[in-house]
Amino acid sequence: MDFVGFLIEVFLGNEVSKEMKVALIAAGASVFAALIALVGTVVIGIKNTNSAKAIAEENIKITKELAKENIKITKAIAEENTKTAIEIAASTEQIGKENIISLDKRRLIDTISIQRIEWINKLRNAFVEFNKLTHTQSMIIFAIQMKSLDKSSYDFREPYQNVIASKNNIELLINPTEFFSKMLTYYLDCTINEILSDDFKMPKYSEYKKTLSYIQQVILKSEWKRIKIETEKGEIIRGAEVENLFEEIAKNIDEKNI
Repeated sequence: MDFVGFLIEVFLGNEVSKEMKVALIAAGASVFAALIALVGTVVIGIKNTNSAKAIAEENIKITKELAKENIKITKAIAEENTKTAIEIAASTEQIGKENIISLDKRRLIDTISIQRIEWINKLRNAFVEFNKLTHTQSMIIFAIQMKSLDKSSYDFREPYQNVIASKNNIELLINPTEFFSKMLTYYLDCTINEILSDDFKMPKYSEYKKTLSYIQQVILKSEWKRIKIETEKGEIIRGAEVENLFEEIAKNIDEKNI
């Protein structure tokens, strides 16, 4: 006999029939089972409630931690972006300054190049003038030597003054400290001294003229090459670089004349 049947037997005894006892036992068992199920449901509900609460608390905790991490990450990203923006601004400013400096240098080089071109043209014209005057004088002197021209019929004063003025013009245009300028001045004097000599010799004059022409070419071609280099580099060349340039041009011209 189960627990329900025991209770019925105790409290009712023989007051009810056997069939009634069976019915009551069955009903009691159903009630008891229902109670047990209810208790089980309540326990499970409590457990589920506690579990849901724990899960909710855990989710809240995780959400808070994620929020903190997101704040840290966002702050780090903001700081990095600020740093990057500052670096970009500084870089842009530096580039701007460098561009201004570069433009200033470019304008300076362009200005110098224009002035140097004008100077080269003046120097070339001065060379042409000197060569023309001395050549004319040499031909007149040679004609006098050959007795084809009377010396007394020719006035040497003005042509002489023109030659000296031409030489002075050249000397004012060149840099007296440079090697080829010094050589040029030396052969200008040699040429003038020869055409003014009472013992004028055409072969000697011709040799001076040839050397003088060579030096003139070296100076003019080197200066043109100097302009090209400075324009390409965007800066002025000086010292040893200029000397090497002149030596290279001099060697090239000399090799072509051999």
